[in-house]
Formats: sequence, C-alpha cells, structure tokens
Amino acid sequence: MIKLKNILLEMLYDKKSIIGYYNDVCKSEHISPILIKFYSVGHMGASLQYNSKLFKPEYIGIDLLKLTDPEYAILHELAHQVMLDLYKDPNHTSKFKTIFNHLINKYMYSDISMKWFK
Repeated sequence: MIKLKNILLEMLYDKKSIIGYYNDVCKSEHISPILIKFYSVGHMGASLQYNSKLFKPEYIGIDLLKLTDPEYAILHELAHQVMLDLYKDPNHTSKFKTIFNHLINKYMYSDISMKWFK
C-alpha cells in the first residue's frame, strides 16, 4: 500500500513542469538557474544546498512525496538562492521575506505557473 501511495504522490507533480517553472522564473528575474534534484530531503518538501564556505548555491533538492505546493517550494528556495547570491546569507531575515514576497506576488499562480501547472 505504501508503494502505491508513493507512486501516486510522485505522479501528482511532474518533474519536467517543476523544472520548467523554475527555469522560466529564473529567466524572467535574470537569475542563473541551478540544478534541481529529486530525492528525500528529510522532513520538508524542498531545500537549497549550498557551499557553506563560499556561500554559493549548488542545487535545489525536492522531495515529491512531501511536496504540497511546487510553486511555493520553488519560489521559497529561489529566494534563498537570491539571498546567497546578493548577501551571502541563507537565513530567513527581513531581506529574505522581502525577496520571497516579491516572488510570490509576481509568480504565484501567474501566467508562467498556468503554463506549467494546468
């Protein structure tokens, strides 16, 4: 039963759609996209992995079994990516919230999301 549930959850979100949405948002924001990997990321649906010495983003990990909203997850991790690029800070500061709110207001349920998540 667990295997069937996992298969159904993984079918709910298409990997190509998640990657396409991320790439289109990056293109629109003039941000260099990084690799997206699909695997178990612990207790959350997505996480940004980065080099802790150089503060450079390496890749975004997405767990399709725990993901509840792919748009929210991508925009959240993209905000972390921007924070690392601009401020060398991955934390949830007021700057992070400003960047994240900008991304949410501009891209959540936007034309780009309608293109990838019908």
